[in-house]
Formats: sequence, structure tokens, C-alpha cells
Amino acid sequence: MAKNKYTQQALGKIDNQSKLQGQSTSPVSINSSKSQANQETFVFNKTNYFYFLLGIGIVALGFILMSGGGSDDKTVFNPAVMDTRRLIIAPITVLIGFITVGVSIFINTDKKK
Repeated sequence: MAKNKYTQQALGKIDNQSKLQGQSTSPVSINSSKSQANQETFVFNKTNYFYFLLGIGIVALGFILMSGGGSDDKTVFNPAVMDTRRLIIAPITVLIGFITVGVSIFINTDKKK
């Protein structure tokens, strides 16, 4: 109980000192300009979302290219499994899609510098 009493007294002294100096005790600054308060800023803009969705579409296309070539009979080998489209083109397409998604996250299209 005594510890709590001293803590409250110490906080009261800090609050009184900051009020005398005209400062706020809250961690958020009240002195922000009105233009910054009214303007909401997002991390990503329209271009980032466009490239992100494009990358997801390219990844989906790569997985679609990778599908198929199976056989209904487990004892029969289907050579379509070892096709160039499934072994080379589709993984490269998926990799390009992942790179596009990564670039869409890191690209800075802000015109302000």
C-alpha cells in the first residue's frame, strides 16, 4: 500500500511539473498540424496493389501450368509428367510471380521525396 502511495505521489509531481511547463504527459503529440491529422496515409497505394494482384495471378498461372499429366492407372507411367511445361516453364512462372509480389511490397511509388 505504501509503495502505491509513493508511486501516485511521484506521478502527481510529474503531472504537476508538466502542467506548469505546458507539456502533455501523453505519448501522442497534440501539436500536429491539421493537414497531417486530416490526411490518412496508407502504406501501399494503387500501384502496389496492382503489382501484388498481378504477382498472385502469375503464381496461380504457374500452378495451373504445373497441374495435370497424371494417370488413372498406377501401374502405367505417363510421360506427360516429365513434360517441359511442368518441369521448366511452370516453376519459372511461379518464381517470377513471387518476385513480382516481393517487388510490389518494396516498390516506393511516392512522388514526395
